[in-house]
Amino acid sequence: MRREAPLRPNACPAWVFPNPGGTGYSRTKWAPALFEPVAAQGIASLTAPIRLTLEYDIRVQLAAGRLDPALAQPILARLASDPVPEIANAA
Repeated sequence: MRREAPLRPNACPAWVFPNPGGTGYSRTKWAPALFEPVAAQGIASLTAPIRLTLEYDIRVQLAAGRLDPALAQPILARLASDPVPEIANAA
């Protein structure tokens, strides 16, 4: 399913999470350019279900050889120390 959302000029976010609530039956292929903003500022603003979904998305891309581990490492390191045990253990 394709969805579009209008954005105000000069108000474009650095990144957008494509699976709101982490409840979709799909995986997201993250572009390499999005990893730095998410690692730098995005993780703290994500809910626990979305952090877990992000982690699974990253793991799937790593297993398929579609993601440079060096890009994923900063995010996975932060998720490994997540206060939610399910997220930290999955890291």
